[in-house]
Amino acid sequence: MHVHNCRGGGSAHSRFVYFKVQDQINPLGYAAVRNASAPGLNVVFQTAFRSFAEQPAYEPPSYEGVWFDDHNYQCFGDYWNGLALQDNG
Repeated sequence: MHVHNCRGGGSAHSRFVYFKVQDQINPLGYAAVRNASAPGLNVVFQTAFRSFAEQPAYEPPSYEGVWFDDHNYQCFGDYWNGLALQDNG
């Protein structure tokens, strides 16, 4: 699996959350859904508020039918987005 480097961006908490989602939540959740469902069911992954370009490449044959639940709140603007990335944001 190819992983894009995002270690420089965001607060320490933001990076912690991203790596938990990337390394545990998405892969373990995928396995749980596949073990408990019929073939062909789509699996929705969290992005941990990171861009699509920063997501691992969940590619076949290891991953099939993967979708991303991406929340990108552009309406708040750079000021508020910057605050959210701070450790106390």
